[in-house]
Amino acid sequence: MSTRRRLIMALFTVLAFFALVELGLGAYAWLGFGGPRWSAPADGGQLRVLALGDSFTYGQYVEPSESYPAQLQGLLAREHGRSWEIINEGVPGRSPTMILHQLEPLLLQHRPDLVVLLAGYNVNDGDILAYRSEHGDGPQGAARTLIGAKQLLSRLRSFRVLRFGVIRGLGGLPSVGEGYRPSGMDLFDFRSYQLVNQQALSRLVGAIQGRGIPLVLMNYPQAPLVPNGISPDEYYYVIYAGHLSPPPLTDADYLLPRSHPREMAINGVIRQVAAYHDVPLVDHFARFSELPDAGAWFIPDDEHPNGRGYGLMVDELSDRLVELGLLGDPAPQEAP
Repeated sequence: MSTRRRLIMALFTVLAFFALVELGLGAYAWLGFGGPRWSAPADGGQLRVLALGDSFTYGQYVEPSESYPAQLQGLLAREHGRSWEIINEGVPGRSPTMILHQLEPLLLQHRPDLVVLLAGYNVNDGDILAYRSEHGDGPQGAARTLIGAKQLLSRLRSFRVLRFGVIRGLGGLPSVGEGYRPSGMDLFDFRSYQLVNQQALSRLVGAIQGRGIPLVLMNYPQAPLVPNGISPDEYYYVIYAGHLSPPPLTDADYLLPRSHPREMAINGVIRQVAAYHDVPLVDHFARFSELPDAGAWFIPDDEHPNGRGYGLMVDELSDRLVELGLLGDPAPQEAP
């Protein structure tokens, strides 16, 4: 068999494999297994909370029962007299821009009585490309074509699964020093990251408010970042720009003044958007920054909380919901 024929057969095999994987994942989603990660059985008398966000809402690397929406469901069932349904619409890697594009169908599907939003950690080339094009600063020619092709690939479930597996297999944040950088972020820069999410979060909050649905914003708990020589707290900057060996960040690199020297830029953006739109904020950064053993509340060598950390998030969120009067009266306690 000629070399050319072998190459054609190899290419055909690879394409057939990915086509089968894509069909399988599509069938999985079509059968209903790819929807919200966890929610209570439907009940006409229930009040619905729609938890929107990314992997921090989904509950990355923990059991479904340990995610914050699942733990919130359990707490409300124990302590409050009304029936609640918590719908986990967290999707790993989802950016505020992506949530904004999907917001209308999600609201029509779930018809929530309350929305809890934790988003802004993620951004991608498509988000930055759209923002720069809107502001007259988009890439042209071959660069735009390449980014468009990568965006098209990112729509394939098989590509996303493969990319996630490769990224996770590289070991997460500690491998930054070894030149690690996830694919699909050719346009990343620290200012764009902040500006894109500021605009998208503001539009997202405005769209939810425009529907008259109560909304609570949350910001991110922060794990201690492994030593990297670039920044003591900026995960995204280290992951996506760290391979370029840029100079360490200073206060001048932040779009907004930080309330704390270790606060990530996105938490400052979320705080500013909440204040501008007069939306209640659950400040997880402030709570977690007070912990003497902060690392014990997170997945080892990762930025995501563990089950215990998600439990602390639920305590903070439920206390704020009670303060806002959004949970009704507590459940009556049974006599001993």
